[in-house]
Parts: sequence; C-alpha cells; structure tokens
Amino acid sequence: MSENGLQQQLAEQSKMIAALTETVSRFVSFSIANAPKNAPQSLAKKPEKCYNIGVQNSKGGSTKKVNSQGTRILNEEELEFMRTQKNVRLRKDGRFEWQKMIAGVWHREIDSDYKNLKRKIAEHTRELKNILKHTQLASRLKRDCPILFDLCKVSAKANRKDFKQLEGTIDKHLSKLNKPIDEYTKIDILTFLKELPIQPLISFQILRNTFAEAAEAGTIERNPISTLKCPHYEKTKGRWFRIEEQKIIHARKHESGMADEIDFYLMVGCRANEAPNCKPDFDNCRVWVERDKVDGTSGYVKISQAYCNELRAKWDAMFKAGSGTKYGVIFRDFLKTVGLKFKDTCLHSLRHTFCSNLYYLGAPDKYRQFAMGHKDSRMTSDRYTTYDPNITKQDIIKIYADRYPNFGNDTPALLAG
Repeated sequence: MSENGLQQQLAEQSKMIAALTETVSRFVSFSIANAPKNAPQSLAKKPEKCYNIGVQNSKGGSTKKVNSQGTRILNEEELEFMRTQKNVRLRKDGRFEWQKMIAGVWHREIDSDYKNLKRKIAEHTRELKNILKHTQLASRLKRDCPILFDLCKVSAKANRKDFKQLEGTIDKHLSKLNKPIDEYTKIDILTFLKELPIQPLISFQILRNTFAEAAEAGTIERNPISTLKCPHYEKTKGRWFRIEEQKIIHARKHESGMADEIDFYLMVGCRANEAPNCKPDFDNCRVWVERDKVDGTSGYVKISQAYCNELRAKWDAMFKAGSGTKYGVIFRDFLKTVGLKFKDTCLHSLRHTFCSNLYYLGAPDKYRQFAMGHKDSRMTSDRYTTYDPNITKQDIIKIYADRYPNFGNDTPALLAG
C-alpha cells in the first residue's frame, strides 16, 4: 500500500471515531436527563435536601403538610422559627407572613427574612402590652373599681352571723387591703395571708366569698383566688405561764385594756369563746360554764368569796368588746408590749395556767378535770398540768392572795351539785 492510501485510510478511521464519540456523548446526556427515580446514583442527578413543614392557612384554621420542593428550601434556623412562632405561615411566594388581632384590629407583617419578621413581631408584642395596660386602667377608672377592704366588709356582713363579733378583727387585718380589687393577684393574697399574725382561716373565708361575688357581679373579669387554698399554720398549742411571767401579767394587766377578762380566764379557766356565755351564781360563789365542744362537760366552777365580790361589781361591763378571737389579738399585743414570748403562748395559755395553779393549790384531780370540762382525766393531767418541783402553794398565793378558793371538804359536794 502506498503512502497516500495509508493516509486516506487513517483519515476515514478518525472520522468514524469522532462520529462514534459524538453518538455516545448524546446517549449519555439523554440517559441522565430522562433517568427514572430508581436509577443508579451514577446516572441520576442527586436532589437537594427538602423538608415537610406545617403551614397555617389564612383563616387561622388547622395546619396541613406540604412539600417545600419547588417552592423554597428552609434551613434549620428557619424551621425552628416556624415551629416556635405562633400565627406565622409560609406563603406560596416563599415569604413569611404573621398576622394577629390586637385590641380588635388585625396586625399583619410579611418579610422574606425571618429575623426581620421576628423583630417586627416583638414590636407588636410590646404594643399589645401597652394597649392592655391602658385598657385595664381606663376600664377601672370608668367603672370606679371598689376597694377590696370595702367589699370584704360588705361580704362579711352579709354572709356571717357573727359579723359584730368579727368586726374588730376585720378592721385590724383586712384594712391593709386598700387597693382596687382588680389589682390583686393570687400571689398578693397568698403573701397577705402568710403575713397575718394569727390563724388566717377567717380572713381567707371572707376573701374567698368577696372575690367570688365580685366575679359573679362583673366587677372583675375572673376570680384570681378560685383555686387558692388557705395556708397551713401550725396552731399554737399553748403552755402555762411561769411564776415570773404571771407576776408580770398580774402587775401590768391594766395596760392591756382587758384586765377584768384576764382575771376571769385565770380564775374560771373557761375557753375564750365560752366566757361571754358564762352565768355567775354570786350567792353560792360559783360560775356556770356552758362548754362549746361536743365532748365538753358543762358545770359549775368554784370561785373564792373575795373574787366573787369583785366579779359582782364588774360583771355587767365585761366581755363587751367582741368575740374570743378579738380578745386573743388584744392579749397577744399585750404580751408583746410587756416583753413576754408570744410565739408559744396565747389567750388559751391562761386556761393552762388555771389548771396548773389549781394543782399547786391542792385541788383534787377529779375536781380539776370537772372544772376544765374534760371527759378524760389524762387530758387534764398530761396536757394541761405543768409540774415544777420548785413551785409551792405559797408562790401562787403571793401573786393572787385569796382570789383562788380554798379547797377543802366542800369540793365533793360542789361536784355533785
């Protein structure tokens, strides 16, 4: 073969190779463009990562699931924004939309950048707080919202039969509630009850009735203490007053404003609420005590002739200030004034003192049980009697002289009568 023939053959082969390469190239391009979903990854184009997001419709209804492919691919920060932010939806054009009604007016914001939209939402939130604040203030001024203390007095007078007896307690403690009723929250009322110096049950009952009546009448929109329970206070059990303390009380009882009542509790030993219902028998030197407890034993308590003469002159003026609760408050203030401990003592401690003093004066155990109104003698001996070997009968007589009776052979006859 000549040289010219060889060159011509090589040129033809080169044309064939070029045509074959172009054909293969076209086939590969067509296969990639029209590859099925289950095609190998070497031929199919790798799709971009897409997410299913919840989109809220324009009417504020339930959300529905849509595929973000073909509309917009959300990154992790934008997805977190969509999950946490209320009243936000993703529009078809890929922008974020927020809308909310504030004080009867629809507010709406649209932005493609979620950070800018978040800032605008915060501005509307501050605006909402100002609107609500001024709305509440204007509403209170418009209807002239009453003071809580005034409503408490009205409610207590209507709902409690013993209002006259509790009026002093209400004035002393509830008078601190001197703001409009709609300004008080559950925390405010709970803090107030915990700061009361005495058992807050009565105050809590009055406040509960007051807020319920105000909510029913429309004075306040809702009752803030509807689920509030009365704080638990450990009730003071009381103890007897020691000899030194009895000397101070006896010497300065006139400072309390209830000196005659203190003497009566010490000489008769009745409970605070039983005293106003007691009936003295001056001819026989005794006092009838009607027990207010179911298991109490009503009966006469012996008093001395000297104290009987004092009581005859003062009886008509005693126990006119109110209930035993009010006397309890006055007595606690008196103990604080004279510098005695009042955390573990109360008006009921005078009853403990009466029982212990009778023990040192030599009163029979059965009479002490009868005078205390106990059905069980263990209550009298173990709970109400304090034993101190250093105290004698003369220690009690030095303080009270002949105001306690002299217990002799007439005690069994008294019990029988």
